[in-house]
Amino acid sequence: MRVQAVDAVLNGQSVDNVAEAFQVDPATVYLWLRRYREAGSNNGLVRRPTSGRPRVLDRVSNNDLLSIMLDSATEYGYETNLWTCVRLAEVIEEQFSVKSSRWTIARRLRDAGMLFHQNGETSGREGRDKLKRWKKSVLPGIVDTFKKLIPVLYFEFDTDVELNSFSKKPSKSNGKKASTPSKARKQGAAMVVTSRSGKFLFNLLNKRVTADQFIQFLEQVLQHHKDRHVVVVTAPTPAHKAKKTLSFVNNQERLHLFFTPDEVPEWNPDDFLWEQIF
Repeated sequence: MRVQAVDAVLNGQSVDNVAEAFQVDPATVYLWLRRYREAGSNNGLVRRPTSGRPRVLDRVSNNDLLSIMLDSATEYGYETNLWTCVRLAEVIEEQFSVKSSRWTIARRLRDAGMLFHQNGETSGREGRDKLKRWKKSVLPGIVDTFKKLIPVLYFEFDTDVELNSFSKKPSKSNGKKASTPSKARKQGAAMVVTSRSGKFLFNLLNKRVTADQFIQFLEQVLQHHKDRHVVVVTAPTPAHKAKKTLSFVNNQERLHLFFTPDEVPEWNPDDFLWEQIF
């Protein structure tokens, strides 16, 4: 990501546009540029070793995280009901007195399997042919839309989540949630959009994703970026391709929805798309 961001600036993109596209602070882009120039090569962009400090989030259990995420973010005072790593960090600091960065939250969610993206796997010529046709027919439209509008670009995926039994939710005192009896284990789902920088917007559900839920999710993503066009690339699931979903998308001037092939060889679509754009 650092190399791509620096290359984009060196090729004429403004720092502000690159920062917005990669969803990092402009100061971060300037820092990468300075390190690149000081080193005279991309070697200056290699991530530096960390201090090896203990993981402060070990004090917060997976059940604690699930308990928070099953609530709407609006219940904690946010404008939209989407969760982000920053919002989770703020709520965790308030409720558990544990301070952490959005990167730490993202790693914890991945480690817990809550935001796991499983790539499609189809071996053989048929899958490769589908991907080849997609690159010719769909990919140019995504790239052209990005270059024309400089939108926020997200890759969306739905993933099954095991909702473990909650022995207790945080107490409602001091703005925290009330205790809830233990529930039987069941399956839920997460709708997630992720950027190249690793930023997540997501909703955690206690049931499967339907067209209505996907539409509500897209509405919240648009509200989250009120003044920007938004490109969402996702798999062609029944909920995503339902008539009501496509009708909603067609009536949204700022929303641009593209589908990946229904079956593709093992690949990483979000990384692939960014490689085509920068």
